[in-house]
Amino acid sequence: DLMSRTDNETIGSVSDLLFDENGRILAVIVEVGGFLGVGKKEVAVSWDSVEHSLNEDGDGYDFSVTSTKDTLRAAPEYEHEAGKARPAGSSRY
Repeated sequence: DLMSRTDNETIGSVSDLLFDENGRILAVIVEVGGFLGVGKKEVAVSWDSVEHSLNEDGDGYDFSVTSTKDTLRAAPEYEHEAGKARPAGSSRY
């Protein structure tokens, strides 16, 4: 899950990580919105804006951002292209 540090609420589920050609993480792909799988979308969140730490069990990581659920719902949908992926409307990733 991706948590909001602003309101301490779960705002989405991390579905993937986006790496550059050197193996560095560029973005976290997050599923947001929807109900029972209907109406959800994926958005890319810059890795620089994600705080991450080892979870209490020591077997995974906790991720958080200062964004809110509404902010991510309003973000452009992440687009997957054949052999290449990028956030909608962006050439940054």
